[in-house]
Amino acid sequence: PAAAAPTQPARSIWRPPAPLTIDIAAGVTILLCIALAWFSRGNLNVDGVSYLDLAGRIRAGDWSALVQGYWSPLYPVLLALVLAVGSSGSAAIAIAHALNAAIAITLVVVLWRWVRQRGDVGLALFAFTAFLVASARTPRIDAVTPDLLLILVLVLMGLELMRAQGWR
Repeated sequence: PAAAAPTQPARSIWRPPAPLTIDIAAGVTILLCIALAWFSRGNLNVDGVSYLDLAGRIRAGDWSALVQGYWSPLYPVLLALVLAVGSSGSAAIAIAHALNAAIAITLVVVLWRWVRQRGDVGLALFAFTAFLVASARTPRIDAVTPDLLLILVLVLMGLELMRAQGWR
């Protein structure tokens, strides 16, 4: 009989467990959010001027400034609260960017909890990548607008609806 060819052991490539991969992806996303907020801390867009003005009026006690049909009322209130730390000139802009970073990080944590519960690495990478790509566009971290706050609320509502329907 012919001699059997020696078999080579199969090479295995070490892959981190799914929870660790999801944690790393979330951590990188948070670091990128912080970096974007830091590097744009001096930027101010046109809408940002209006939101900072509304926050200043709220801090001065003019709550009637919130009653109008164009500007979101929650974001100026949050700005007014965080601007109590220091609100002069460029410091106010930097504080507004810190608020945006906090909102973005909150959104990443919400997504992280959801994908980690599911244990789906592909979904995690998609969710964090989609968030980063979107954050470079309309709901920008570097703009002083309530866009990220709105996305956070919509994601929370969507996850709650999925939970209520029995989806994991």
